[in-house]
Amino acid sequence: MTAQAIIMGVIVFLFGLTLGSFLNVCFYRIPKGLSIVSRHQLVLHAAHFLNRKDLVPVFSYLSLKGRCRYCSKEISPRYMIVELSTGVIFVLAYLIITGLAS
Repeated sequence: MTAQAIIMGVIVFLFGLTLGSFLNVCFYRIPKGLSIVSRHQLVLHAAHFLNRKDLVPVFSYLSLKGRCRYCSKEISPRYMIVELSTGVIFVLAYLIITGLAS
């Protein structure tokens, strides 16, 4: 596997993480009838808006040890699992499409 293929794999993985984060927003908001395009993410139980550093897929969850920065309430691991799963699926698709999986 070439360096270029590895770099593309990392980019594809990061894109997958980002899409997984958006999917989490959709999974949470659509059933509640909330907008999926509102500008700010609100921590409902802490009544606090999230900062940009709180919105980095997977890394925010790990750095905060699965807890809310503002109220220390536990954050469901489901969010990180959806993000990681989406990233892995994207990398697998990339490998299959480019023929690097064989």
